[in-house]
Amino acid sequence: MMPHAGRYSVAALCLITPIALMPITLVGCGGEGGTSAAVEEAQYVVPKDEPGTPIADTSFITIDDRIVGGRLTSTIASKMNLTDDKPRKIIDGRQIFTKEQYNTFINSNTLRLDKIACPSDAVVVLVDVGASSGFPLKSVSSADRNKFIPAPVLHDDIGNTYWPIGYFYKDLDNETLEINIDLSRQFKDLNRIPPLSRSKRQDLTLIFQVNAGVNLTGISYGGHEKRTFQMSTEKQW
Repeated sequence: MMPHAGRYSVAALCLITPIALMPITLVGCGGEGGTSAAVEEAQYVVPKDEPGTPIADTSFITIDDRIVGGRLTSTIASKMNLTDDKPRKIIDGRQIFTKEQYNTFINSNTLRLDKIACPSDAVVVLVDVGASSGFPLKSVSSADRNKFIPAPVLHDDIGNTYWPIGYFYKDLDNETLEINIDLSRQFKDLNRIPPLSRSKRQDLTLIFQVNAGVNLTGISYGGHEKRTFQMSTEKQW
């Protein structure tokens, strides 16, 4: 299956055939730039014969296009690129919502937006990687802040892998929310994703766009620590 070229997902999916742990040229992946990045990404791919660790509880993974944390009033979403059609949906962009704006995350009758735009041949997959989830994200050490540290990727049943296209980050202590979606670059480097701290109350959800009609078979981190499961990508909303 080739990457779909939907209206809202230019280079949103990066499909890699995991056949070897050697440098390869990645085509159409909207990468972080340069040959070295392609080499690092190739080294990150988990081989098909990697058994992984089966998991029974996949509640930390959901197929849903709704914003985690509530609805935004359209007046405070000015930094996000939205669809023209109503109800409007988020295409991409980055914005940090303050405590006061966070308090507007309510179910009101006014114009609001609470969904991510997605092509008809894809689904949005949300992966909770917070400390209490089934797949907690390890923070990048201070020594690795200037290095390329691969983010988690999803695997499907025909050999495709999918990088995150964004995240929702909630600081529960300060009652703020950050939404960051970047279809052109993806979030291949953990240094582009907010770090988690054991001393803070935080929620972090990674956003993926996955081809519709495939079965997700696993998630891996750093080229190993693969967790395997079976999940259909039939739209559930």
